Amino acid sequence: QNGSYSPWAYKFWFMSLLRQVAATSTPDASVQLTGSFVTYFDELRSEGLESMLLWAEARVVPTTLLVLAVLVRKARLLLLPMLLLLVSCCAVATMVLPVAVMLPLSTDLPPSMVSIVIALSMDYCLFMLVRFNENKAAGMGIEQNVGTVLMQTGRTVALSGFLIAVAYSGSVLLPEENLRNAGIAFTVGTLTVVLVHITVLPSLLLLFGDCLTSPLPVPSVLALVKHGRGRHSSRQPDTQWHSLQDENDQVALPAERAELGKTSLRWPWNCIMGFIQERPITAVAAVVVVFMPVLIQMPRLRASADAYGLLPMDIASVTSFRELPPDFAPGRFEPYMVLVEQSTSSVSTSFANRAGHQAFFELARALSMLSGVASMLGPVWLLQEGVDWGHELNLDAKVRELYTKVVSSHMLANGTAAMLQVHTSFLPRGPQGLDWILRVRAMLEEWEKQHPDYRAYLAGPLCEAVDSQAAVMGSMPQYLALTLIVVMLVVFYMFGSIFLPLRFAVAILFTLSATFGVSVLVYQTPLLHSIWPWLSHYDGLCYQVIPTASCVAVALGIDYDIFLVSRIVEFREMGLSDSDSITAGLSQTGGVISGAGLIMSLAFSGLFFSSKLLHQQLALTLVTSVLLDTFVVRTILVPALMLVARDWNWWPRTFPDPPEFAVPSAHKPEPSGIHSADRRKPSGKARFAC
Repeated sequence: QNGSYSPWAYKFWFMSLLRQVAATSTPDASVQLTGSFVTYFDELRSEGLESMLLWAEARVVPTTLLVLAVLVRKARLLLLPMLLLLVSCCAVATMVLPVAVMLPLSTDLPPSMVSIVIALSMDYCLFMLVRFNENKAAGMGIEQNVGTVLMQTGRTVALSGFLIAVAYSGSVLLPEENLRNAGIAFTVGTLTVVLVHITVLPSLLLLFGDCLTSPLPVPSVLALVKHGRGRHSSRQPDTQWHSLQDENDQVALPAERAELGKTSLRWPWNCIMGFIQERPITAVAAVVVVFMPVLIQMPRLRASADAYGLLPMDIASVTSFRELPPDFAPGRFEPYMVLVEQSTSSVSTSFANRAGHQAFFELARALSMLSGVASMLGPVWLLQEGVDWGHELNLDAKVRELYTKVVSSHMLANGTAAMLQVHTSFLPRGPQGLDWILRVRAMLEEWEKQHPDYRAYLAGPLCEAVDSQAAVMGSMPQYLALTLIVVMLVVFYMFGSIFLPLRFAVAILFTLSATFGVSVLVYQTPLLHSIWPWLSHYDGLCYQVIPTASCVAVALGIDYDIFLVSRIVEFREMGLSDSDSITAGLSQTGGVISGAGLIMSLAFSGLFFSSKLLHQQLALTLVTSVLLDTFVVRTILVPALMLVARDWNWWPRTFPDPPEFAVPSAHKPEPSGIHSADRRKPSGKARFAC
């Protein structure tokens, strides 16, 4: 137009012309558009997908607030999580915007970022508000209450957020640009959410905590401790809290610790701990046996380079591509190219001469016998028939004319390089492409060894994705190893224990193995094909999902583990034995961690509504890992392992030995007239039963 040529303008004009042709369908015939060119423009027209996902995430918020309401039990306090979520979203958007300006970010990032912000914001609010309620029920003043929340739970939140950021930032080791940039954005977003919750939330609690708190008491271990010391009526509420640890850091009296261990149990955690405390090794073995059918699937995990997994399933061009009759090989619409060239400048080895033509023909004949090859087109092959040296003289005149055009378009004039189009019988960008490309490349390497004067290359629709998949999966061991090592060092620095980081690594590896085992059953077996037939079109996890899911699983495992261990350490420092501390820690945090896991699962479940397989697989892996971590690992596996280890949990750190006393069974009523302080026995092992 006007003597100038614009590629983009021409492409849009040509696409509009194709759509006009497709609109001319008659009752006797229909016109459907397909192919990579059409699919590209169809994807551009499906930009509303991200908006739909954001709305899906927004609809999850009321459900998460309902879970918060059940755990916090104070309706007016729910104003704070909503406000903090809004502030967090605005702050994250402000901080991530410069990252988006400097680094190219994928369009799949915003929905995932919103899910993570919702999950972290709601979880951190839950942790801090529950602790705030417990302190208030124990009679703390507002200033001391907020100070304790900030110093105890706030420190845990800060440590958790830092370790999550470490897990995300480890993605800089991945060779794929989108994954690296997403990891950087997630790191910035996580640190921003943490900063908001350890600054804004304590400030709001300090200003409005009393007026937002309803007078209804919340059962808490601290309130029960207060009740146990009620005979000291001369103490003020704020002083009663310090009765657990006086100014000289003396531990609580045995009677108080006994009362604390006995009354802190909450149903159903007392039932769970009653079994785990009696038989910790049996509990660990039971978890392993129950999940063994899933764990053994982990080695079968397939990292797919399927390009259609990154596209909305309802794109018309992709649907049409899948509906091509068997007579139309999909590879004809998007062929692979085998490129061969001379490694020397010798004229005798030119592809225009007999030696070069014969070597090229041998390669084509080997490719024709490969599974998945429907036809080929080039100087040595015409669709279904090979063209040996001199065979072109026997061709029909019209066919010879076409063959001459093929030679001129598929071979350089000097004969130093030539090309062979390979048409596959499967979708060129589908899940079968990965294995097929690897087989062809192995065949080309073998051909090069037999013909050292030539070099051969494979190019085409999925080759770049296969190379990216190989690079990403090859770097996964280093990524996971470095991330776990850094996290373990930080945990060691914070808790002074060598066993805790090792136990943490075992728990994370269990969660990852079980999560990917479930993914294998869903996406690599026909188990659910009768329910969702479209699963038969795919085979394996999109390779982009594996590092992302691993990163988030490690991060969330850190989150809950730090929260649980921090409470156990608090009780241990208050003078409880190892067994009692673990039991009291689980009973106090079990409900909170379960609620946090439900909130996290709900936050990620919005991705299930996406029409992209990538988002659905990400949702499945994240929700599975969160639920496993919440209801299996932190509830059963971690307490059981810690009960087995006992004193070794803190090695080389040491705690003062608790005075010998016994905590009565949870089901056994206290004899009237006898206080637990008068029932000391020479046993430091507590028994809890349902």
